[in-house]
Amino acid sequence: MESKTPMSKKNIVGAAVVVLLAAYGGATWYMGESARKHYEEALEEAKGFLGPQAVVSHQYERGFWTSHAKLVLQWSPPAAADADDAPVPPPIRIAVDSTLRHGPLAGARVAAAVVESHFAVEGLDENARQALAKVSPPTLTTVHRLMGGHDIHFAMPAGEMGEGDQRVSWQALTYQMSLDAARHKVSGSFQ
Repeated sequence: MESKTPMSKKNIVGAAVVVLLAAYGGATWYMGESARKHYEEALEEAKGFLGPQAVVSHQYERGFWTSHAKLVLQWSPPAAADADDAPVPPPIRIAVDSTLRHGPLAGARVAAAVVESHFAVEGLDENARQALAKVSPPTLTTVHRLMGGHDIHFAMPAGEMGEGDQRVSWQALTYQMSLDAARHKVSGSFQ
């Protein structure tokens, strides 16, 4: 007569942990791939809005837990209309460095992905660099919810420009916005 030994609690718990880890890893991989596709769609929308010539370069490095993207946009200031021999001003570039954390636990939040983007202006002359020395770049954080929709947080730190009597200073600016999955309903507030 055969005796059936019941599975020990340790075996059941171990099997459950393995299944949970495999499911979490699969969800993370899937959400990372989804984040990459959304990034590419947003890039195509930006090209349509700004024009394809505005996008100088873009890179996307896909990782398992986190991906990194860098986008460089460029605008050429118009040449002075009254001076034919005036030097052509150099183009202005905005570099957008983004870190994409893949869900389902992205950036300590339950979300499909959390994207944190930092902006930097490149190609400025020395005078413009000195004028902007006390200005911190803005940050844009986008939370892609699991069930669709987005929560967006834009933060511009306090700063100042200029010297002496010709100085402009400002307080921090924050803007919160929520967008539903269908992109029909927007709500937001700013300080």
